[in-house]
Amino acid sequence: MNLYNIKHPEEQVNFAQAVRQGLGKDQGLFFLKTYRT
Repeated sequence: MNLYNIKHPEEQVNFAQAVRQGLGKDQGLFFLKTYRT
């Protein structure tokens, strides 16, 4: 599952990295790159 930083879309991490890191660069939130409906 890939997530990206809303403030800096070039910063992409997997779920485990996002959990460990918490917030992204400049306090940006991580959001799913793609999701199923």
